[in-house]
Amino acid sequence: EASDINQTGAAVPMEMNIEAEMQLSDSEIRQYMATTMNGFAIETYVIGDEVYANCPGQGWVKMSASYYMTQDLGMGMLGPENMELMAEMATEAEVVEETEDRIGLAFHLDEEYLEMGLEISEEQMEGAKDILPDDWMKQARESLAGFEADIVVWLWKDSNLLDSMEGEYYMGGTEATGEIKGTMQFEIFDYNADIDIELPPEAEGAVEITLPSF
Repeated sequence: EASDINQTGAAVPMEMNIEAEMQLSDSEIRQYMATTMNGFAIETYVIGDEVYANCPGQGWVKMSASYYMTQDLGMGMLGPENMELMAEMATEAEVVEETEDRIGLAFHLDEEYLEMGLEISEEQMEGAKDILPDDWMKQARESLAGFEADIVVWLWKDSNLLDSMEGEYYMGGTEATGEIKGTMQFEIFDYNADIDIELPPEAEGAVEITLPSF
């Protein structure tokens, strides 16, 4: 998977590129992400319930997946729950183009989609409640108020698997961030490739933290 995310607003603009691999098995999910964000490079491994990251100026750190989710650092991965929710909440859907191999579908997402997404996030971050403020969900809703997104997805006809996705989104933001506008582009390739994601030896001595500072 490869993705590009560009975000502008009153705060510092963000440009992010993520190249990722995902390995699924009956026992656990393993992910590898190479992220470049505003010129900083971050290397991340998700091994089951633990996340290891090689951070600029810090070296290798590790944290629980729940703590990792509080930073929304997994945005490079399109999870099955997210895709299923998109399909369920999409409005104004239409076919924009069709070829022999692929079909392109455009649709709109609004605040109702994001509300459902927040409920999923709340479940995923259950193990991180000790570091979250009591009103974190209220803060999240306020920062994401007014969410709107226009998305185009390309699906392979023979399998209905996702080939690529692109879109534009808007959020009202907070007084500190101001309005936020962004674009995103994802490409997914090499389904069922024979990959083996293993934690590198230098990450074995990672320092355990709760909140990353990158």
